[in-house]
Formats: sequence, structure tokens, C-alpha cells
Amino acid sequence: LVQAVSKAVSIPVIASGGCSLPQHFIDGYNFSKLEAIAAGTFFAFKVQNFMQIRSAIKNAGIDIRVYT
Repeated sequence: LVQAVSKAVSIPVIASGGCSLPQHFIDGYNFSKLEAIAAGTFFAFKVQNFMQIRSAIKNAGIDIRVYT
């Protein structure tokens, strides 16, 4: 659904929800033309912190800021 929406509109699309593994962030970016992925509750229910997820995304070859 996110992929269909991002292809159908000319404005930035931000996906929210559905990530339960670090790979889901990577897949969301690679398979859709997303500008961002929101991850509100992911960090409330997982033992991984945001720096671990950022590192996984960076290691997958996606351009992301690793340091805030």
C-alpha cells in the first residue's frame, strides 16, 4: 500500500507503523520511494535503541545520519 501511494503522488510520503525488525526499516526504504519512516512505538517495545537501527540502515547502504 505504501509503495502504491508513494508512486501515485508527487509529495513526500512518510510511512508509519509496521516495523518490528530493523530489516523492516531497510525494506520500507528500498521497496518504496519514501522520504521517511516513522517509528514511534517500535522503541517502546524493543530492546534496540535508535542508534542500533541507524547503524543497521547505514550498513545496508542507505544514506542516513548516524550522529545527532
